[in-house]
Amino acid sequence: MALEVLFLGSNCDYSRIILESLINARIKIVAVWLAGQNLPGLAEDATIKPLLPPDAAIADNDPNSLPLTSTFVQESILQTTWDNALPLYGI
Repeated sequence: MALEVLFLGSNCDYSRIILESLINARIKIVAVWLAGQNLPGLAEDATIKPLLPPDAAIADNDPNSLPLTSTFVQESILQTTWDNALPLYGI
């Protein structure tokens, strides 16, 4: 049986490095959940919400989607997750 991982982390270099190591080891990541206190665009009182890349196409009336509006993207766990087409959620 193949190992599947739900990665729980935060928006920091430490979490990014660990996630990249798992990806490079070809571990199957089923989703990434990040604590919401440092996530741009996520309200403090938000429940679990999908975080989409700035260029993602979403329906205007989709209550389950929260696009990040910042155009500044640096090397981060957010970008690593999007680059590897992994589901990303803010919690």
